[in-house]
Amino acid sequence: MSVLDYKITYKSLDPSNMGQRLESFPQQCVNAWKHSTQCFELPSGYKDVDDIVILGMGGSAIGAELLVDLATVEQTPPIRIHSNYGLPNHVTKNTLVIASSNSGRTAETLSGFNEAINIGAKVISITAGTEMAVQAENAGRPVLKVNYQGEPRTALGYSFLAPLGIMVQLNLIRDVSPEINESVNELSKLVKTKVGMDVLRENNKSKQLAHLILSKLPVVYGGGIFSGVAHRWKTQLNENSK
Repeated sequence: MSVLDYKITYKSLDPSNMGQRLESFPQQCVNAWKHSTQCFELPSGYKDVDDIVILGMGGSAIGAELLVDLATVEQTPPIRIHSNYGLPNHVTKNTLVIASSNSGRTAETLSGFNEAINIGAKVISITAGTEMAVQAENAGRPVLKVNYQGEPRTALGYSFLAPLGIMVQLNLIRDVSPEINESVNELSKLVKTKVGMDVLRENNKSKQLAHLILSKLPVVYGGGIFSGVAHRWKTQLNENSK
């Protein structure tokens, strides 16, 4: 047996229960998709847009990278990620601005969010915090309130699928629900049979990979539609291995 097969290993090396949050990722995806496509009402006028700008920093922006990659093989309005203060100069009243901040207090995102409201853009906020939510409600803009506790980087289901679900609801992309459902089912099976913490190393691809890269410097290559996937994997190795 591997040291990774003993539960005491996780108690000592993973006090924040990162492993548990990773194993619950399929359910997070289910929640994010249902919330953004079925339980979140948007103004009908939001369907008429010229382009989309997603505001976000760090872990709150990684989902937007995956969405931009997906848009390269789907018919969508142009999508741009803005990870800075303010807004790109091309934003108009006919721009859909999605502000994503897990904490609701990210200064750069709040800056662009408020500027978009002042311009009269079609603004939607996605947050688990209160500050951005309160400001959005005061401005009469829709808020998708995330019911999730954890680091922003572990909220990938929301940072990717919530904006995608919003686009589906607004008919800005085709309905990809069948693919989402199939992917979630496959992820759930993988957790139970191939990569979960309770699956022994002899049958566990993730534990086998962990042993292979032990004391080595992993280099992740990716391009095209998988650029965001490669970036995500790199950042997770960098952050979670500390």
